[in-house]
Amino acid sequence: MHRGCHDLRMPTLPWTPSGELGVTPARVTVMGSRLELKSYFAIPGFFRAAFKVRRQVREAPGAIGVALIAQPSRKTFWTLSAWTDQSALHRFVATSPHREVMAKYGPRLVGSGFQTFEIDASEIPAKNSNARDLWAEAKRRLAVPPEAT
Repeated sequence: MHRGCHDLRMPTLPWTPSGELGVTPARVTVMGSRLELKSYFAIPGFFRAAFKVRRQVREAPGAIGVALIAQPSRKTFWTLSAWTDQSALHRFVATSPHREVMAKYGPRLVGSGFQTFEIDASEIPAKNSNARDLWAEAKRRLAVPPEAT
């Protein structure tokens, strides 16, 4: 049996819309990432940091929503977020706590991948959904073989 990225045994935080959405443009920017840690010892701290960054996304200007998949047995974390535009995403990346988390954990990564792309606003996942279509597109763009997820 194939274990997909939505395996119920791995910690997953479903698609969660941001607090104040405001007006959503017709097209939105999506960012998908894959973060692979060098050591299992970094997982607990990284997971705590991921929750802080997730909270930051939910409160960030221009953020539309966020989801996270953790694969501790593979030392891998996946993130997915949607933004009103690329500049909102850039502002978020340069702001704390995201900036400090990446400075601390960047050297502890053995590999990573980041991909941004645009989708129609009508494709934004529903609250608490598994965002399956959006995850599939992000992983396709990250060029990750299906057996790796």
